Amino acid sequence: MKRRLFLFTYFFIFSLLIGCKKNDSAVDSNTSEATEASGQPSESNTSSTPSASPAADEKHVQDVTLTSKLLSEATDGSSPEKHIILYLPPSYFRSEKRYPVVYYFHGFGDTPYYINLAEKDFEKNMKDSAEFIVVGVDGRTKGSNGSFYVNSPVTGAWEDYVIQEVIPYVDDNYRTLANPESRGITGFSMGGFAAINLALLHPEIFSSTLSLCPGLLKDDELQIAMDTWSGDTTFKTSYGQAFAPNPDAENLCDIPTMDGSKEDNEICEKWLSGFGHLEEKVNRYLEKKQPLHNIQIIYGKADGYTWIPEGSKYFSELLNEKGIEHTLTERLDGHLIPNDFVETYFVPFFSDGLVFEE
Repeated sequence: MKRRLFLFTYFFIFSLLIGCKKNDSAVDSNTSEATEASGQPSESNTSSTPSASPAADEKHVQDVTLTSKLLSEATDGSSPEKHIILYLPPSYFRSEKRYPVVYYFHGFGDTPYYINLAEKDFEKNMKDSAEFIVVGVDGRTKGSNGSFYVNSPVTGAWEDYVIQEVIPYVDDNYRTLANPESRGITGFSMGGFAAINLALLHPEIFSSTLSLCPGLLKDDELQIAMDTWSGDTTFKTSYGQAFAPNPDAENLCDIPTMDGSKEDNEICEKWLSGFGHLEEKVNRYLEKKQPLHNIQIIYGKADGYTWIPEGSKYFSELLNEKGIEHTLTERLDGHLIPNDFVETYFVPFFSDGLVFEE
């Protein structure tokens, strides 16, 4: 009896010592089962392997917490701990092959847990020969519901976080095809803006972008957009912190009053640097001379944010003028993720557009 007790105590203490071993990576991770309750990328600050490999946990939807060095520099008090939600296709644990990856960016006020809700749709619609990993990126900040996935001295370096920390983490810890031809990006609303914006900024990282109801704004429609945001202080504060940050202002940002003054017009220019100035963004993309392979924009004709359909059509006109192939799709509904999004758009678009072989 004493011998058994001694052995039990020995192995218990040994297990604790092993479990307490620390990981020195810049992006620390913890993996748990995801629940509803809750080109190469540029070189990461670090790329060491976390203490426990998420892929060893045979769950097809996984919730990983990353502790970001880049986001720790935010001045709004946001936590540097962020979630990514991964969908691993049915064959992932039955094979040794590598998979393309699609990054999903949620809308303002939403969460990356859309991946949980879509799990069965992914499983049903992906064919064995065209399966891919999906990664939902949490884009929430303190006191607001959206970072817009851009670099800001107030909310943090979100663009850099995605490119330098999230993507290297996924490539280091999962069996991915780590090249731009096998990497796509998609999103809804705020995330639809991110899908366009990050793809244009980083065609060396992504080859395909699918954007649903994106924040795309014609430069002469800022007043219209402001009218649709008139009662949404949280959104305006978050947008301002992303695109017109001001550490000395009460809300850490400048918000235009649209009074026509010189000072206010300067603030308007900063706001247009977000969803607007689309021609400038397309021109900067063309200067990179690395074309995206697939672009699709989807908008709802009945979108209550009336500037989104107009901005989407204007963006399509710009792409046509500059000879950039793309698809513009109009739906009859409004500002929402349609029930058939995975089946009709998400899976077919990336199954046809990504490279599935090394």
